[in-house]
Amino acid sequence: MTERPTVLVVEDERDLAALYESWLSADYAVRVANTGAEALDAMDATVDVALVDRRLPEMDGDELLAALQDTNPGLRVALVSGIEPDFDIIGLGFDAYVVKPVSRTELHDVVRRLLTRAVYSDEIREFFALASKRAALEAEKSEAELEESDAYHDLVNRIQARRAELDDLLSRLTTDDFVAVFRELSDEVRE
Repeated sequence: MTERPTVLVVEDERDLAALYESWLSADYAVRVANTGAEALDAMDATVDVALVDRRLPEMDGDELLAALQDTNPGLRVALVSGIEPDFDIIGLGFDAYVVKPVSRTELHDVVRRLLTRAVYSDEIREFFALASKRAALEAEKSEAELEESDAYHDLVNRIQARRAELDDLLSRLTTDDFVAVFRELSDEVRE
């Protein structure tokens, strides 16, 4: 029997952390941490996805994010925060940004998306992470703010460059390559 994926919920509001845990526990093994230190103690190679609040006591979510990825480089991370995204998120190493309040469906969707991305190559994961940052900014910033931001334009250029690289890679794949990729994915899903 395949073990259930493990989700680490890092949320300092204990009631909210318990709510997220109850929403996810039917489908995932869930660990809860209320501080950055607790999150680092709970982190190991078996954690597949971390849901991290940006506002934490003692260590903010941005600092924790870097520390978690040092501990588990393959970790998929969603920042789940009441802080509206600003241009500073472009430099952060996360895969999805969710603005609170978050619904049960949203939480399940983001975990499912991040688990699916885990089987992708690093290039494809990077593309999706960049696209997520762009979507978060476009949802919260005005057209004028986006237009004035050099960081946003750099992000858009990085997305376009990554998309061109992926398009080039796909154009060079043969039918046999596609069959092999799908066979590998099917084998991973069955394991």
